Amino acid sequence: MDRVFTFADQSAVAGHWVAVAVGEPNPDQLHIGIIHRDRNTGLQFLHLAWHCRLRNDDKRPDYLSVWVPPSVPAERQRIIAAFCRRVWRKNARDGIPYAFSNPQESFNPATAAFLIGPTRFGLTCASFVFAVFDAAGLRLAEYESWPVNRPGDGQWQETIIGQLESQTVGQAHINHLRSEIGAVRYRPEEVVASTALAPPPLAFAEAEQLGRRIISRIRSLPDAS
Repeated sequence: MDRVFTFADQSAVAGHWVAVAVGEPNPDQLHIGIIHRDRNTGLQFLHLAWHCRLRNDDKRPDYLSVWVPPSVPAERQRIIAAFCRRVWRKNARDGIPYAFSNPQESFNPATAAFLIGPTRFGLTCASFVFAVFDAAGLRLAEYESWPVNRPGDGQWQETIIGQLESQTVGQAHINHLRSEIGAVRYRPEEVVASTALAPPPLAFAEAEQLGRRIISRIRSLPDAS
């Protein structure tokens, strides 16, 4: 856990170009995104907030509680941070759909455009982080080691679909989502764990173990909900 920090140490955040941040905005609901920095804009928080709602916040949301920098040299962090800015510029207008697709090859490495179809329909807040790092040249996880149909995953996917249906999302996208029920779910705490320990890419068993400890740390903080 020595690479998992709280936001109480702001000086440590400022010492990195990129980091993954996570918090619990609502009980039993984690949200994750990427903090990135450059000399002109300072720290910003890039995250997939919801269906076609890509955000790049200048102010860190209050619910974020811990952050993890990737274990790579500063120059490589700067490259990833620059790619985050390209992802925002290229996809800000239309956003990125919310779906359960595999994060690999989700972005064009040259243009940072999201590559929708034929088997990529969208991302979650967690798989979005994996996808950005992957396209920027730092693979955080051994994706193939993540199990399918873990307890609760199918129910969670059905809940997401129900929420999107209530917001009159187009039927074509709902059909795509239903075709992905049972797909691997990459959970936010496991993405944070992978960031803390990669490279090399982390296998599921290690990510799950550290992920549970990260959740415990989040919920032990004084301002935890």
